[in-house]
Amino acid sequence: MKGLAGILLYFILSVLIYAPLEGWSIADCIYYSVILLTTVGYGDLSPKHTLSRLVSCVFVIVGLTLVASQLGDCLDQLVQMEVKAQKSLIQRVLHSSSSDDEVGLLDAKAHRRRRAKRLLMSLTGVLVWVAFSMVVFKFSFQHAPGWWETLYFSVMTLTTVGTGDFVPHGNASKILVSVICLVGVPLFGRVLTQLAQLTYGTAKSDRLDQIVGGLTVDSLGCMQEFCRGLEQKGVYNPAREGGTKEISPFEFLSFMLVKNGVLETSDLAAVMNNFRELDVSGDGLLAEKDVELWARKRRGSLLLDVRDGDGLAAQVSSERGAASASSLQPVA
Repeated sequence: MKGLAGILLYFILSVLIYAPLEGWSIADCIYYSVILLTTVGYGDLSPKHTLSRLVSCVFVIVGLTLVASQLGDCLDQLVQMEVKAQKSLIQRVLHSSSSDDEVGLLDAKAHRRRRAKRLLMSLTGVLVWVAFSMVVFKFSFQHAPGWWETLYFSVMTLTTVGTGDFVPHGNASKILVSVICLVGVPLFGRVLTQLAQLTYGTAKSDRLDQIVGGLTVDSLGCMQEFCRGLEQKGVYNPAREGGTKEISPFEFLSFMLVKNGVLETSDLAAVMNNFRELDVSGDGLLAEKDVELWARKRRGSLLLDVRDGDGLAAQVSSERGAASASSLQPVA
């Protein structure tokens, strides 16, 4: 609701400012504010008044940071509602919390199949959005363009290129284009981003893959090799965890987080370095004695600073006294 209120306020201010200054209709004001917010920028409608142009500059900066984020929050809520609905439907159908799409963490073939499936779904989403926009644009323009021109206009709009050679005319067409831009452009961008991530292998799953099918010699060997790699990089001391032949909960957690792409090995190294810094006693545990040692360390540092300051002051005073004494000696 808060996001919708911010978007409505943006439209109200647009109408109150542009209508009297530019003489635009309400549809034109909303259309221009949407084209401005989504950075489509057809160029068919632009402010001429100096104050309108200054307001447009403010709207671009504020709109892209505040209104766009609020719009994204609204879309996220809609997406989450749809995801929850789909999950509940699957659970009702299967009568189980398990899913056929469950993939083992170390199953490379299953990961490739799931990536191909997600890639196909994302590509389908892109095509569906383009087709839906084509239909809307085809029947919303007063002079309906051909399907090839509609495809061109849809892609240029959804990708925010906005060449401006095809633009809507009439209030109804402008309102429909505004709706497509306001909702379709962010969603299309989200789907297109996911498609690019899947294509280049940088997409992350929305859940942590686990080791399924029980513990095997191969899976245990992978974890042992992982721990030996951490030891070689100086991330931790395996002796404290029972050695690399036996996997401790800490080692298993580190293995799962790194293999799922949540953390990098360098992140683990930074965390463990911070732990070693806090572990003043060096016993591999953080306890009250480490707090006391840190307090002593701070007091000792302050005391050392004070002593250094007193020594420097005494040295300066001695040098000044020697200089004064030499100046009082008679000249031969």
